[in-house]
Amino acid sequence: MYMPRKYVPHPNHVIVAEPVQVGKNLVYEEYPIQILDYSVKQLWNKSTPLVKVLRVNYTSYGAT
Repeated sequence: MYMPRKYVPHPNHVIVAEPVQVGKNLVYEEYPIQILDYSVKQLWNKSTPLVKVLRVNYTSYGAT
């Protein structure tokens, strides 16, 4: 089991956040950039395609 630990700040640890363009109604646009992975899951007599897509404003870790 994973036990989270208290974060100890360090002056050299800097997180860089990229700016996000937000419209007047506080909505930002997301669109796909690249397909990272593709597979087909077989369930009994039905096959379901699974696609991992990289979207704008996300890293490959946050791809869905």
